[in-house]
Amino acid sequence: MVSKRAYKRVKVNSVDIVSLIETAKSEKSAVLGLDIAKAEIVACLRWNRDSYERPWSVSNPFEIDALLEILKTLVGEGLELKVAMESTGTYGDAVRLALTKAQFQVFRVSGKHVKDTSESFDGVPSQHDGKDAANIAELCDIGKGTLWPYEVPSEFMSEVKYQVR
Repeated sequence: MVSKRAYKRVKVNSVDIVSLIETAKSEKSAVLGLDIAKAEIVACLRWNRDSYERPWSVSNPFEIDALLEILKTLVGEGLELKVAMESTGTYGDAVRLALTKAQFQVFRVSGKHVKDTSESFDGVPSQHDGKDAANIAELCDIGKGTLWPYEVPSEFMSEVKYQVR
């Protein structure tokens, strides 16, 4: 049975970076799953099959730089890191652009896969942001993600999107 508090979030500015660095030295690789909403990004770092950090709450887009600093520190310590997110809407464009500019590998995971594997992930059919972020990381780690760097739209496409809006 999963603890009721397993998905309780920690503010990104309160993350224990020293503990993360110690774990990164022994694990060597990790996947960060991002569940993105309009005002909040929930990030969950997956070390291996059954080892996750508590989810981090990141204010979207105001704390993206704080998230990037943590990730850059971990990569600087030799951690091989992938970042995965769902392909939903435009709320994730700012973080995807920032991650791409910082040269992180960004992967897209299908929202349908996340929904379909929700119950098999922890035995409970509920869906919520912390669980989804962990599930996204796991799905990417088992090969269900596709590379998805941010590409700046052409001037023409930007104009079309503006006119449609």
